[in-house]
Amino acid sequence: MKCGTFRKGCEMRNNQKSKSSAGTLRQQAEQRLATLPMGEPPLRPDDYERVFYELRVHKIELEIQNEELRRTQTELEVRRALYFDLYDLAPVSYCTLSAQGLILEANLTVATLLGLPRGELVGRILSKFMFEPDVEVYYRHHRQLLATREPQDYELHMRHAQGSLVWVRVGATVAEDAQGRTVSHIVLSDISGRKVEEEALRVSEVAQMLYASVQPTAGRDAQRELHWACALHELGMMVSHHDHHRHSAYVLGHVDAPGFSQSQQRRLAELVLAQRGGLRKVESSLMQPDFAWQAMCLRLAIIKCHARGPIDSHAIALRRTGNTATLSWQPSWHEKHPHTHYLLNEEVIAWQRSAILQLELPRAPGL
Repeated sequence: MKCGTFRKGCEMRNNQKSKSSAGTLRQQAEQRLATLPMGEPPLRPDDYERVFYELRVHKIELEIQNEELRRTQTELEVRRALYFDLYDLAPVSYCTLSAQGLILEANLTVATLLGLPRGELVGRILSKFMFEPDVEVYYRHHRQLLATREPQDYELHMRHAQGSLVWVRVGATVAEDAQGRTVSHIVLSDISGRKVEEEALRVSEVAQMLYASVQPTAGRDAQRELHWACALHELGMMVSHHDHHRHSAYVLGHVDAPGFSQSQQRRLAELVLAQRGGLRKVESSLMQPDFAWQAMCLRLAIIKCHARGPIDSHAIALRRTGNTATLSWQPSWHEKHPHTHYLLNEEVIAWQRSAILQLELPRAPGL
């Protein structure tokens, strides 16, 4: 992270060394000149050898100085190469920010992470490349970093140039550059894979629990289908956060997946497509009871886990009566999770419009 400061310090030391050498040579010449009397008479024939000798010595001095400059240039090139290897080619994204959050330096890995040329990053505010709801998280930690000068570690979403979101862990430290200005060194570690896996496990745990309560006699194939849908429901995030369920369904329907029949891939693609939004797009598949209950449990699990944090999978329960499912929860749970409660009310409306299954919420809190 401090390679930029290291490079500037090396260059300053080399410049000072060169200036010192030149100053010494100049000082020696001036001292010698001071020993010569003013108004020296014309050279005698025997003085020409001395002058010639001095010229040759001066020529050798210039050659020595030139060799020193070449050695200094070679050292700088070696250090630049080392800087390039350690900073630019590092597998982790490094960047240096001003106190105002402007990107002063960024390595090639940052450019790859965000899908932009490095030249388009330097001089811009880092928060411009973040997912809008996470910008406040960044500014809160940035202010705390400058105020306390203590390292900060947190997670947020960055936005790729093509529209997809990238989960990153941010490590930040504060320092001073060669001019004494306050800067922050930032490390961005891509943790998207781990976050997707964690969310898939949470969704699968809730969905399987709900499905077992409404389809207790479901076969192993139906259970595995639901598990696969939970594991792959965010596959489309690699394409774009917007309408990622459609991207997920497209990929699952067209990818070459050894071990899966085409009918299994189509059904899985339909189930992933049904994870959010209106249900009309999968209306024909909803006519199959197993698929309809799978879709309901997947959608409810995603709503329950939408905050992407630790969950209590038993905080909600689902009870089936014919084609109606009644959702219940622990006392005061809905008061602690108002946004989730709002999404559940929207889900009730979505199933009312489908007229295939019905979803009901409790009129009063409590199981």
